[in-house]
Amino acid sequence: MSELGVTDAVGKYLQIYKINRIFIAIIITVILADMLEFYDFGLLSVVIPIWINVWKITGFDVGLLVSLVGVGGVIGAFGFPVLADRIGRRPIFVITVLLVGISTALISAVPHAGIAYVFILRFLQGIGIGATYSIDYTIIQEFAPERRRGFAAGITSALLPLGTSLASLSGYLVIPVFGWRGLFVLGIIPAILSLLGRLLMPESPRWLYSKGKIKESARALAWLLRIRDSTEVNKIEEDLTTEYKRNPPKYLSLIEQLSLLVANKRSFLYIISSGFVIGYVWYFVTPYMPTYLVYNYKISAVAAAGLFTVIALSGMIGRFVMSALVDIIGRKLTIAIFSLLPFIFLIVTSAYFYTWYFLPFILPAYFVLDSIWSTVFVYANDLYPARSRASASGITYTSARVASIVSPAILGFLIGTPPNLYNLIPLFISGSILYLILAIMTFLPFTPETKGKRLTA
Repeated sequence: MSELGVTDAVGKYLQIYKINRIFIAIIITVILADMLEFYDFGLLSVVIPIWINVWKITGFDVGLLVSLVGVGGVIGAFGFPVLADRIGRRPIFVITVLLVGISTALISAVPHAGIAYVFILRFLQGIGIGATYSIDYTIIQEFAPERRRGFAAGITSALLPLGTSLASLSGYLVIPVFGWRGLFVLGIIPAILSLLGRLLMPESPRWLYSKGKIKESARALAWLLRIRDSTEVNKIEEDLTTEYKRNPPKYLSLIEQLSLLVANKRSFLYIISSGFVIGYVWYFVTPYMPTYLVYNYKISAVAAAGLFTVIALSGMIGRFVMSALVDIIGRKLTIAIFSLLPFIFLIVTSAYFYTWYFLPFILPAYFVLDSIWSTVFVYANDLYPARSRASASGITYTSARVASIVSPAILGFLIGTPPNLYNLIPLFISGSILYLILAIMTFLPFTPETKGKRLTA
């Protein structure tokens, strides 16, 4: 990483502090924001069977509902993180949370069979979701204790599937009373709570330092470390000023900022490849899981929503496991080992459609494909300096969002009307092969291990 950045003087202060109440508040704020994506896809997975039955939407419509979020996500995941590296993490976070919350709530007001209105709002959701998810991992790693970066990001991610579980549980409880529209009204609540939390937070001290805003960086550090003595704050400012003058990060134009992303071709290729793999598989499994359950087991949409609540918890358990391992055995080994599970079980699952064995076989694959995201993003952020860190996270998520257009589109083309799960066997096999490629790329010395290495400015 040394060729990409200079020493970040803020890091030595983050080495000496332990996780405190302020950092926990930051984690909660980020969880609420990122939970919007999982809540959104949980809602979509619950209402798709209803819209198929009531609105008579086609298989093409079903694929487009997810693909349009992917199109918006590509714009949001690339454009907004680049801006976050230039004007700061905080203002972009506020804008994107508002965009997601408002567009989600507005779906509740579309007219009957108004699938065209839903398409527009899904596109806007995608822009906000893509940006929010990319920036939030950067925020967590730039505020986290130096030796707990992977664990902190992993724990944050571990709780995100609660969004899917809450959406499924809400579907089970709310639909019989208020119908599907009530679910989307609830989506504004986590957005409001996250927005309030973010407005109380300062800008990232690492980003401020990289831009030469030393006084603001010192104050942000003091806020994080709970230092109220003005003398101590001044000492931090003097120390950061000395370090900055000794080795100042170069100011980057927009072109230089983007060029920094591809300066190390292997790192750039890896974050694009890993993002595509995790996005390709997740977006043809998770949003459609209740639909698979409805047609595989011949159960109602409400029953499938209740069952998916339990399934989503397996992803949360997986995230806890992987968040613990990334700071113990390393980022690369964690990704490589766990990539083998989807490789095996996606193939096996495709051989057992319309049987009782579908759920037992899809669970181990879901355990990984839902939990590997945090480790991939931790690693992507570790590989790049503060001046382009959010952009690197954004590129990774952009690649995942490109994949989120591709695999649902393939699903919509293959599944047919009415849906036939046997038609999806090629899709499941392709996902399995992609995870094998990711495992091989990660096992090889293609990119460096970043466990225990300090972030750069």
